[in-house]
Amino acid sequence: MKKILSISLIVIVAAVVIIIFQLGPIVKTGIETSGPDALHVSVDIGDVTISPLSGQLSVTDFQIGQPEGFGEGAMVAVGKLNATLKTSSLFSNHIIIDSIEIIAPLLDVRRQNGKTNFQALQDGMEIPPSTQDAEDESDAGQGTSAPAEEITLTIRKLTIKPQDYLPKQMAL
Repeated sequence: MKKILSISLIVIVAAVVIIIFQLGPIVKTGIETSGPDALHVSVDIGDVTISPLSGQLSVTDFQIGQPEGFGEGAMVAVGKLNATLKTSSLFSNHIIIDSIEIIAPLLDVRRQNGKTNFQALQDGMEIPPSTQDAEDESDAGQGTSAPAEEITLTIRKLTIKPQDYLPKQMAL
């Protein structure tokens, strides 16, 4: 019995370690496969590094393409994004991000036929109504709906740097 318990514990610990070390590639694959399906535009990402114990995130070469009819190229791009999160805050209603550093951001706003590319992107997303929205509509005027749980997000430091902070091989 002790031998089975020991082997089970070793397998569980090994699985957790593998997941922690593979978290970045798992997130990258998720973004690259689910992003285009959800947004109906191209979504590309260079690399994702996540350190769950320290709360650090690094993303390189992130790009969201233009909606159909708005030409080629990126609508939104970030050369590099670094963020540090207070991990203990994930277990509360007050999420604290200690710092976000954005290097080489790009926003390409285009307008055609009275609509911007950002409006077209939003219109193209299929966002199902939340259950809270449905409850609010059905309880309108009845006062029977419980208030939604509030979540607060605090970003302590936000830094935006131009493209010349990127290494030459990463320049957009």
